[in-house]
Amino acid sequence: MSMCAPPLAVCDEDRRELERLSRSVSEPVRVVRQARVLLLAADGLSNEETARRGGVAPNTVRAWRRGFAQGGLRWLGTTAPGRGPERSLTAAAEAAIVADTLTVEPPDGAVCWSTRQMAARHGVGKDIVARVWRERGLRPWLADVFKVSLDPDFEAKLQDVIGLYVDPPERAVVFSFDEKTQIQALDRTQPSLPMRPGRNRTLTHDYKRNGTIDLFAALNVATGEVLHQTRKRHTGADVLAFFKWIDLHTPAHLDVHIVLDNLSAHKSEPVRKWLHPPRTQAQPLTQMAPPPPPQALAPPLHPHQLKLGQPRRRLVLDPHPQNPQNPGLQLRRRTPRHHRTLDRAPEPRPPTPQMAQTRGGDHHKNPPSPNRTQPRNQTRDTPLGGWCFSSHIVNLAK
Repeated sequence: MSMCAPPLAVCDEDRRELERLSRSVSEPVRVVRQARVLLLAADGLSNEETARRGGVAPNTVRAWRRGFAQGGLRWLGTTAPGRGPERSLTAAAEAAIVADTLTVEPPDGAVCWSTRQMAARHGVGKDIVARVWRERGLRPWLADVFKVSLDPDFEAKLQDVIGLYVDPPERAVVFSFDEKTQIQALDRTQPSLPMRPGRNRTLTHDYKRNGTIDLFAALNVATGEVLHQTRKRHTGADVLAFFKWIDLHTPAHLDVHIVLDNLSAHKSEPVRKWLHPPRTQAQPLTQMAPPPPPQALAPPLHPHQLKLGQPRRRLVLDPHPQNPQNPGLQLRRRTPRHHRTLDRAPEPRPPTPQMAQTRGGDHHKNPPSPNRTQPRNQTRDTPLGGWCFSSHIVNLAK
């Protein structure tokens, strides 16, 4: 009467891993076969029946049972000491292959060594060179790209940009802006037919070029919304037009923060003038026009407290003046809700004295309420009209 081996003791977690390995198509063949044999042994089959189904000898089944009982899953795929093929490469030859890979340039001017070139240099097989590189973690055909910033304030700028993404300020919106240039506008030479039952849609094998186009996109990092435009060029005027597009499609009560790279068009003169408009000092109001009636006179103003705005800007009383006795006039941005054109900035023209006097007098009659929520372009302490666009963010990629 023959005695059958008891079922192999396998826990539930090890059984799930053995079942995964037995179905794998990427693991070594030896590991897959061992997993299948051990599962048969765990089901209670005899060693002879397990060997017949697994395609191995009965002594191999016994050896694998002992190895799994001693080492568990870590034993799979290992080779016992003294077993397996002998290494035909000496330690000195292996060190020479590693040294030449690290220090010697290829003789034919190639970018890196190949396994066949290194094998011919040392008189070994290409598979031996590949094994040495794999064991030492050498990959001569790969190169990691890096860039070290020379800006001494790089760390502070990096923290500023990361802070915008991680913890944006209140009542503000953060956009990540970039453009994809030189996109080929391709079209088919003939009209295509749509798909129908029993017939695929059709396309001509050739195409025609319609030039190139540039894509501008700004990602709202909080909501995932993308504002985009396509333009024929990517000059400073096009960047400025897209900034105005963002301004039109952003709620007026939110400040705008934009993170962008160091492209020259982002720092062009039209963009700088729009973000940092020049501020000139005017003469006192009483010297610019005939004095108005006494009932329309504003409180006495110092010449330094009156500033002239650029087109589409107006003079308003500051609700939070530094000197309560002499409230100053502060430059505030007027937000036009519709632009006739986004491709061309308005031509600057100096305001006439009568215009400045009328604006100042009219606004003094109906001063804004301090409790009123001001729109984005009328914030009280920014010369950018609510646009928080600073050079230290632009120069991050410097």
